Amino acid sequence: MDNFTFEFLKILVFIISKPLCSFFNFCMKEGVFPNLLKTALIFPLYKGKGSRVDSLSYRLISNVPIMGKLFEKMISYSILNEVGDNLSNNQHGFRKFRSCMTACSVFSSHILKSIDKRNQKCGAVFVDLKRAFDYVDLF
Repeated sequence: MDNFTFEFLKILVFIISKPLCSFFNFCMKEGVFPNLLKTALIFPLYKGKGSRVDSLSYRLISNVPIMGKLFEKMISYSILNEVGDNLSNNQHGFRKFRSCMTACSVFSSHILKSIDKRNQKCGAVFVDLKRAFDYVDLF
């Protein structure tokens, strides 16, 4: 399906939507994410700085199949629909209308309120997960 243009898929949407929905629902029911949908083409993109022979000078770009993206979107929607109301207000990642900027804003607001109070202690822990996702599991 990835060899088709987006315009062509828009024309096909009325033909393939019902069988595709049935397939996705079956996969959800069985708890299976088909390998064909999660196989990506990965290629390095030079960041424009650093040595060209250093792997850290490259950002990995993944071309995920369109049907895989649709399935991921369906799973994400289902999960957020199920647990959305039960998430903490402090959860900013992967939520609508929330981002790193809203998290920083809330954090800054807490610090400023703490500074104004007498004998108030304030602490923070920052975790850098930058390199946590640099590896591709081949098995």
